[in-house]
Amino acid sequence: MKKVIYLICLIGVNVFGQESDSSILEKTVSKIYEIETVKYQSTFQAMDSGTTYSDRTDTIFFDFRSSTFNSTPKYHLTSSDAELIYDGKRHIQSLVNEKVILTNESPNANNPLLLTIYSVKKLLPKLMTNDSILIKRKNDTIINNKSVYVFNFKYRNGRINWDKFITESVHGASSEITLMISISDYLPRKMIMDNGPTGTMSRTYDNFDFEYVPRAVVWTGELLPENYSKMTFTQYYEIKKKEMQSLKGRSTESKAIKDIKQWELPNLEDDSMVDVSKLRGNVILLEFWFKNCGPCVQAVPKLNAIHEKYKHGKFRLFGIEYREDFPQENLMAYIEKIKMAYPTLYKGGSLAATYEVTAAPTFVLISKKGDVVYAESGFNEKEIIKLIEANL
Repeated sequence: MKKVIYLICLIGVNVFGQESDSSILEKTVSKIYEIETVKYQSTFQAMDSGTTYSDRTDTIFFDFRSSTFNSTPKYHLTSSDAELIYDGKRHIQSLVNEKVILTNESPNANNPLLLTIYSVKKLLPKLMTNDSILIKRKNDTIINNKSVYVFNFKYRNGRINWDKFITESVHGASSEITLMISISDYLPRKMIMDNGPTGTMSRTYDNFDFEYVPRAVVWTGELLPENYSKMTFTQYYEIKKKEMQSLKGRSTESKAIKDIKQWELPNLEDDSMVDVSKLRGNVILLEFWFKNCGPCVQAVPKLNAIHEKYKHGKFRLFGIEYREDFPQENLMAYIEKIKMAYPTLYKGGSLAATYEVTAAPTFVLISKKGDVVYAESGFNEKEIIKLIEANL
């Protein structure tokens, strides 16, 4: 009888020598909640349709000692193009490309923490205890030379609220998360979340340092570049709003696009000017996009196919980068990464304002006579192809 009881208990904990799924996840939760401070390296990636369109490495520090369960901890995040500081009360952000430092006394500090260790700490216990979430352990694997357990969490008729780090029941919705956990120390090593029907976003967790103590001046922002302009987030957004209004105003006065049928923009590849008036007689499809726009990347393979199918006839397709946030060399490397096979123009802010573009991707179809026959945000492939063929 004792042997039978022993076997039953053994099966409850191990299957063929494996540690039980619940035991692994519970140990991970315990490990994370033991952390008081931690500095680590994290690679963030965003992919769509198999193409990586965002890939950066951040250094992240959390101080959990000063926070309660429901409050956001102090954190410091640095990357090549930005720095984020939250001292428990104030949010400070530097933007390298714009050479500006922004401050906010009452920020929504959760948004930058998507997929960080803080996300795992807040979400994992809720994923484990939600009966509507199916937890499935997959084959162990290796990432960054470390053996890891792999767990998949499928939430049907529900979604993850990444602003509040909670699960929400929503009929017809679905969410999926993959969490990879180190076999040696039970710390998380990577989290992957779905992002639209064909996209994912992920973060890795590497080079943990539990002894690091930042200098006090880090939290004041004194170490940020002295030559950067300083303003509040509210002031920054007001400036951006006025810039867009100014662009729209200038666009109606500009000789280049005084008439919506007459404008020209430089080709991203060689800076040669593309004059739309000289393309009269062609059906022209314009795609307004910006860097790291997930839906824009998702549309690229099908736009490549449209370009290939119709390029030998009276049809031209141009991408137009309109945010003007990055230099030419940076954008060139980006379109190569996302495998954009059709020509793209840049410095398209004024033209986007003329066409009242407010979201990406936005598509504008121009007839052979130069009339706009279609202008919509979002990629409606069937409708666009139908209109191309009707106007050829």
